[in-house]
Amino acid sequence: MNTNLITSAHACLAAGLSVIPTCTDKRPACAWKKHTAVKMTAQEANRLFAKAGGIGIVTGRVSGNLEILDFDDGGSRFEPWMKSLPPYLRDRLVIERTPSGGRHVFYRVAPNADSRAQVIPGNRKLAMKKEGHVLIETRGEGGYVKCAPSNGYSLIQGDFAHIPELSAFEHEHIIELARRLDEMKNEKLETPPFPVSRFPFPDDLRSALIAAGWKVVRRDGENEHWERPGKNERATSATFNGSVFYVFSSNAYPFEPNRGYSVRSALRLIKNEELGGRCHGSGVRCQLENSPSDPGPLPEELLSCPGFIDELIAYTLATAPYPNRTLAFAGALAFLALLASRRVKDSMGTRPNVYLLSLASSGSGKQHPRSVNARLAHLKGFSHMLGDYFASGEGLEDAFAYSSPAMLFQIDEADSLFGSVKAMDPKSEMINSMLLRLYSESSGVHIMRKKAVQREGKRAASSQGKNSILEPHLTLLGTAVPKFLYSSLSERVMSNGLIARCLILDAGERGEANKKLEELEVPQSLLDCIDFFLSIARDQETDGDSLAGCYTIELTAEAKSRIDAMRESADAEYKRHESSRDESALALWARAAEKAMKLALLRAISRDFAEPVITPEDVDWARELVFHATRRMLYLASLYVFDGEFDALRQKVRQKILEKGHGKLSYRDLLRSMHIDREDLGKVLDTMQVCEEIFVEEGSKGGKILVLADA
Repeated sequence: MNTNLITSAHACLAAGLSVIPTCTDKRPACAWKKHTAVKMTAQEANRLFAKAGGIGIVTGRVSGNLEILDFDDGGSRFEPWMKSLPPYLRDRLVIERTPSGGRHVFYRVAPNADSRAQVIPGNRKLAMKKEGHVLIETRGEGGYVKCAPSNGYSLIQGDFAHIPELSAFEHEHIIELARRLDEMKNEKLETPPFPVSRFPFPDDLRSALIAAGWKVVRRDGENEHWERPGKNERATSATFNGSVFYVFSSNAYPFEPNRGYSVRSALRLIKNEELGGRCHGSGVRCQLENSPSDPGPLPEELLSCPGFIDELIAYTLATAPYPNRTLAFAGALAFLALLASRRVKDSMGTRPNVYLLSLASSGSGKQHPRSVNARLAHLKGFSHMLGDYFASGEGLEDAFAYSSPAMLFQIDEADSLFGSVKAMDPKSEMINSMLLRLYSESSGVHIMRKKAVQREGKRAASSQGKNSILEPHLTLLGTAVPKFLYSSLSERVMSNGLIARCLILDAGERGEANKKLEELEVPQSLLDCIDFFLSIARDQETDGDSLAGCYTIELTAEAKSRIDAMRESADAEYKRHESSRDESALALWARAAEKAMKLALLRAISRDFAEPVITPEDVDWARELVFHATRRMLYLASLYVFDGEFDALRQKVRQKILEKGHGKLSYRDLLRSMHIDREDLGKVLDTMQVCEEIFVEEGSKGGKILVLADA
């Protein structure tokens, strides 16, 4: 009996590896294919390995997503490949020598959150000699290798009980380095060397980029062209000239598209992304946790929808004292959502109800888009579907019961609502609860409270006076000053569901005064669209509010595919924040895909309200808008949202250093602007230093200079 092989087989099974007995050569000594799906039992191992000539390990999912790199040709390409690896990765791998002098490299592959594939590929040839012989190949799903302690095989690094799990980016990197040793390729790309370091994140940006999955595809003078992780088309996703890393791709998170990064900023983003951030103190999130960088205000191209919305934006801007495209866009989007209410849905059941919050400073024209919407509603006789205030949850419900089953509420100073919820005001809690109910019931039924039904002299507008409202529609258009809105939030408010259902649009600076302001006629094309939806409403009233006139918008096959990909991207963002339990980010990313689907529906209606079809362009636009707005919200929340007095002081320190010193401020200037006791400020600064949120430099004329770590 071969007790050595039996012991090794039991040890491998305990380590989560599927094993098979082999003959004295490499051939399996049993019917082994079943063990690519199911590991053998201990009893089977005792029987099968009693007279085996060797032991083999099965690769793939059955062994925990195990993959093996097999270096043939006497291991001639093993040392060049090892030298190209970053030291931190090189030292983690499990390596054995084969009888021919080759090498087996063992590692597991973590499932990629950005990909549907949850298992590694099958066996692949990565590098060939010019004569056609294999130099490097993999053993993946459905494969196996003979291994130690079989005769001639010996472990030279690590052991089978501690096989490392590589990230998707690390896996792609080592495979790419192996492919670069292929002699059959005409073109060879130079791989920037890693510095000698045992740390996974070197100070060299090129090394950090490669460790994160980026690849150099070509060089053009001083510019290096880099391709983002997950792309294999030798396309340019970013360029690097030695000092500025400029990103073009919109799918290169944590980097933002069309933006340049200094070496220091790019390194910090990569490091924080891979480390998953750090959580310090009691705040909602510290600035280093998952490193919420500022994506900036929404790009102007996202503030556009062909057709009705763009026409209403143009009309709003032309009649505004201080035109602001973001405010006009939010107003037009809300108005179209009201028109489409209870009349349109997509084939996946999405309704067009949206909660919008436009943020702008005082005096920047927040009122004008609301006024335009009110004028159009009055002109066409449905101003009863507009509201500008709700004092309680009951009052909000009454508006639906006695005015209309579809409403657009346009409210100013929306921060007061969230501030009251933060203070746990019972009345505001009821409003919050009613807003959440009406949002989720847009495709169902709202059951009214008994008092609302029993009031004398009034008849509910829905379901002919019954105690329910079929598919109620509420669109919310709120405005607020950015600082006041975010200061009104807390971790509880951020994660309770309402704010996560809101699409927050930051309007930026006030526009230039309109020097040609004049009264303009409403374009006939806008009136035609309004009349179209009003005709559907009349059909519904004729049929007893049965929603008989509601029609379904189809999606193209490619649009459905884009929605699936969008959901996966949102799920990946959600998963990225799970380890740190950032409830604010989890709540926002959990609703991101849902909000984007509503916007894609509205864009299709805007483009062609008579015969709309949701296209891939609709989905892509909605995804970019919602994802950008979500990241912007998380960044601003990191500056203003806090729980407790100490957190408030810490956030205030950050704001002062950013506002007064653009990330770097003397201790003296900070103390003057904070208006708090010196000892209290010292405690806050000490904590921020320990948490690595700030560091201290010596000023040229003496004194301390405080520098934000992520500025």
